Amino acid sequence: MSAKRRSDSINAPRSFTFYIDECLGKLVAEELVRAGYHVVTWLDLNHGGVPDSVWLPDICERGFLLLTKDKAQRTTEVERKEIIRCNGRAFMFTNAQRTGPENAALAVRHAKRMLDLASSRKAPFIAKVGDKVKIIDKPPRPKDKGPKRK
Repeated sequence: MSAKRRSDSINAPRSFTFYIDECLGKLVAEELVRAGYHVVTWLDLNHGGVPDSVWLPDICERGFLLLTKDKAQRTTEVERKEIIRCNGRAFMFTNAQRTGPENAALAVRHAKRMLDLASSRKAPFIAKVGDKVKIIDKPPRPKDKGPKRK
């Protein structure tokens, strides 16, 4: 699948592109394209086998929405902090035991919700994707630097 391949379906807002991580596989990308969404895969950008620390800043800078089921990105604080540091928007599929077809169906079912979240929430954030899509991590709020009370 080429990074330039896009569908002209009216289902897909043109402001965001889903980036499909290697661990989710081609089927998720194919089904999202078939449903009318804009998709780029790890193959399109030659990210196969490349460490996350190399490609994460690239996709965040491009404004892509990361779809992954990489357990390290979901559970390792260093990976999560990298997504936040890069100002990323990540959607973590939470059940690593789901099959490719199950993940593809889940991605298509929740695609509009993911786009709605990306449109309504300022980056960075991390959301989990399961039965629902829910924000699980966002940057800490800056502390109020107003006058100190005595």
